[in-house]
Amino acid sequence: MAIKGGTVVVLGGARKPATVDLPVIQEYQIRIQGATTYRWRTSRRYHIIASGAFDADRFVTATFPLPKRGAFAAIASGGEVKILVVADRSGR
Repeated sequence: MAIKGGTVVVLGGARKPATVDLPVIQEYQIRIQGATTYRWRTSRRYHIIASGAFDADRFVTATFPLPKRGAFAAIASGGEVKILVVADRSGR
């Protein structure tokens, strides 16, 4: 679902090996980027946030329910710090 020249970021822990269609990756010049998601509890950042010394919620400046109408426009505006797209249709 990535656009030509786009990047797919892989989050979460895969339970089994995945395959990709390399001709599609080549044709559409798609980048695949992994991201570490489960090491945060051991990081210094986690301890700072957990202590209450820093309010991480301040960085979430916009939340959009699925479907994500408006989220891409908000990103493109450059006026948001962090945008969440949530599965709960109420926006919470």
